[in-house]
Amino acid sequence: MFRLPTHLESFIPPPNLQVHHAGKPWRGILYIPLPQNHIQEVYCTAAETDGDNSQTDLWPAVFYVQHISQRPLLREVHEWVKTHTPPMCMFMPDRLPNNTASKANEDTFKQFADHLMQTQSVAFAPWNVPDKIQGAGIILFPTGTSRNLLVGALFLQTNFPEFILNANLLPRSLPYSPGSGHTPYDPAPPHIASSQRHYPPSASSSRYSA
Repeated sequence: MFRLPTHLESFIPPPNLQVHHAGKPWRGILYIPLPQNHIQEVYCTAAETDGDNSQTDLWPAVFYVQHISQRPLLREVHEWVKTHTPPMCMFMPDRLPNNTASKANEDTFKQFADHLMQTQSVAFAPWNVPDKIQGAGIILFPTGTSRNLLVGALFLQTNFPEFILNANLLPRSLPYSPGSGHTPYDPAPPHIASSQRHYPPSASSSRYSA
């Protein structure tokens, strides 16, 4: 049975408010931006924290994450989430069969989470599945307790808050898609070694900021 770490229990509503029949945790790839405009794939798991509201069965297998580096928005995101209580989830690095690859995967995830915390910034990932989900995507931000976790605020039917749109100059129409377009890329499953994986053509896009 999949369980969140104990220190995350505050994100989970009491049993009488939980929606049962929660879906399976999502497992897939985040393409994340690192310094020097380097894009790295990270195999991740996402677990729901508020029942069955995240619709993980509709999520794509791959997310292209973009860092909002123009100004620190972490405090504003915390305040917005507290006020509006959107569906939430937790992302964490997935464990791979190969120990070396698994550690490298975890280290890359932690490097990105640490960068977000140090800069007090956030990131976002568009859904890119307009036939399934009409909203803008996911806002990702770090926690103060662990670099092995990223919180995800889910926008399943609506656009991102105005301060996110203004900060990154995102279009206000739904759904949002990167300018390079969505690449129908079928990622290698987790059991394939890192050396056998490859980036889709769009992974080198300069739209990803450090």
